[in-house]
Amino acid sequence: LKSASGYIRKEIGQRINLRNTPQILFELDDSISYSMKIEELIEKAREK
Repeated sequence: LKSASGYIRKEIGQRINLRNTPQILFELDDSISYSMKIEELIEKAREK
């Protein structure tokens, strides 16, 4: 996605009537992996 951010920004700028198109930043959302880890810890605690 990072390599395509310029293209995506250009496409958004053409479709939305804005004077300046904001910069697009992509961030990894690790909340799912964190919640899976917590769920695994809870499951291990239940087994004991």
